[in-house]
Amino acid sequence: MPDPTAIFNLFRHQDEEMIQFRTAAPSSLSFLSAQARSHFKEVLEFVEALGVEFSLAPELVGEKNHASHTVFSIRSTGIERELSPEAPEILAMGYRYSRLSKKLGMRKEIPMASVSIFLSNEEGAEKKVYKELPKPKFYLVQLGRDAKIKTLGLIENLRKDRIPVHHFIGKDKLTAQLEGAESLKVSYLIIIGQKEALDGTATIRNMVTRAQDTIPLAELPAYLKSIKL
Repeated sequence: MPDPTAIFNLFRHQDEEMIQFRTAAPSSLSFLSAQARSHFKEVLEFVEALGVEFSLAPELVGEKNHASHTVFSIRSTGIERELSPEAPEILAMGYRYSRLSKKLGMRKEIPMASVSIFLSNEEGAEKKVYKELPKPKFYLVQLGRDAKIKTLGLIENLRKDRIPVHHFIGKDKLTAQLEGAESLKVSYLIIIGQKEALDGTATIRNMVTRAQDTIPLAELPAYLKSIKL
């Protein structure tokens, strides 16, 4: 019996005939519901907040049986293509499948996403061995939509400065985030609320003494590194 989902693979072919077919086909963006359109707009705002260059690709289609919401691919462009012309153009593809939990009989959706990373088998390629990551001593708490957007860029900056931090971006309520911080027994909270998001600052609170300081985001990595844990 033929696979009814195989037709979606047509959009992944790169020959000239399929490219023309995709161009002439109706855009998937034209069929979004009002709720889906609002969600997609929010996704794009988060991507922009991270400073990630992107373009919309209506030809991206997820697996019909379990994919939902955002479908994405990561491609090599510009200087990366010039340095490694033989490397795969598509480096990774992924999508969310939060609705799968309901299809399996659960009462609510569970936030889930997957990504497939395509690696080239180049001879002599350098292999890196990563040691176990250090246990974070900081927990990032965000309050409000503006703060959540600010938080994404902050997490990336802390990663670049090799400062591990716990966070639960999927939770919006303060109580749930504080419970997570207490269960992980972190030493400090990094708090970004509406005021901090507007001022470009973060409040650092000692979990034991409750003493706190407000630090500009640009100075935060150096401040966290100066804390003796």
